[in-house]
Formats: sequence, structure tokens, C-alpha cells
Amino acid sequence: MGGETNAEAAGSGMSQFGDFKFKEMHQLEQQLKRMQADVPLFFEQCLMELASRLLAKAVARTPAEAEELRRGWKIGNIRRSGNEYQVEVLNSVAGEDGALILTLTTAELEGEIAGIIQRKMMRFLERYLGR
Repeated sequence: MGGETNAEAAGSGMSQFGDFKFKEMHQLEQQLKRMQADVPLFFEQCLMELASRLLAKAVARTPAEAEELRRGWKIGNIRRSGNEYQVEVLNSVAGEDGALILTLTTAELEGEIAGIIQRKMMRFLERYLGR
């Protein structure tokens, strides 16, 4: 910076901003729009994975000799109301035994939910934004 003044040095640094890539910003905008459009599907996939895990754990927890109860476990349809999603894991023959099994199994799954969702969220973000 031999004889340059502060104004000249600042001015020469300003030209570095001229290399900004608007094409990349436009691509990012398009990726974010696609990602936003797929968020409802992502929520449904997360919910269905959790319901499937709950179902598998409930079946495994049901005593083998309670064959009819074991076969009675089902996953209902996903329902959406505004920003809220719901799905039921149910058993038409469950009674009190089934309710207890589902309560215990739900408590077990609750400890795993954060990790499951975090892994799915990372894969979702990587799909659109890369690593």
C-alpha cells in the first residue's frame, strides 16, 4: 500500500464484490422453493415412519399367545388439519391389554423420536442443499 490513501485502498477492495454469482443465488432460490413444496410430504413420511416403528414395537410387545391381538394392530390413514398431522396406530380387538401395550410402547418410542427426526431432516436438507 505504498502511497495509497485509505479511500483508495477501500475503493480497490470494493471491486471484489463485483464477482458475486447471481446465477448461484437463483439456483439456491429454486432449490429452496422445491424444498418448501416438499415439506408436507416430508412431514407425512416422518409421521408414517414413526407410526410404523410404533406398530412394529407394539406387535413385538404383544404376547405370542395373544395371536388375535397381535394380528389386530393397524396403522390408520394420515389426517392433516392446517399444520397439524395425525395418524392412529390402533387395534380393533385390543381392550385393556392393547391399551397398556400401546401406552408402554409409545413411552419407549418417545425417547427415540428426536434422533429419528434429526436423521430424516438432515437427509431432507442434503437432498436439496447438498452437504
